[in-house]
Amino acid sequence: MHKYYVFNKTASHPIRVPVTLSEYRKAKREPDRWFLDFGNCVLEVTKTQYEKYYKEDQHSRYLQRVAAHTDPVQSLSKLEEVITYEMSIFGSAEPVSVEEQVIERLMMTEATKHLKEAMKLLAADELCMVIKLHIRQEKQSDLADALGISQQTVSRRNQKILQKLREMLEMDEI
Repeated sequence: MHKYYVFNKTASHPIRVPVTLSEYRKAKREPDRWFLDFGNCVLEVTKTQYEKYYKEDQHSRYLQRVAAHTDPVQSLSKLEEVITYEMSIFGSAEPVSVEEQVIERLMMTEATKHLKEAMKLLAADELCMVIKLHIRQEKQSDLADALGISQQTVSRRNQKILQKLREMLEMDEI
């Protein structure tokens, strides 16, 4: 059963009062009246509140769509941007020429490209572990608890995966 609330226009300050469905429908047809449906309750709101609610709702839906379609390997490009930015801030105290900066960025881009390709060759569980430990910065002990294994086992698996990535990069398999 829905409940409907509209502003009492006779009050000195806005106060919502309950109304019947027919009274709500009549108010809804009037110009410059805004309503939000919260499942079993419909409230009259100001235009500003209405716009803010739908802006936040659209943003939330957008974030859900992005999260559903995010490729963990593509998220490495974001990591590259962060690393490049941090290097530009916390890099060497010595002045670096523009040419050196360009070469460094090109090398970083190329290395990241190779790393992405190598990571695509990992098994799903290996990729998940790399992402959780090295991109999301989760603790080995937390990951161990989630997987139901010891922290030492997580550490050994992580070392094996990193060695596998090193070998792929050194052999230039990608």
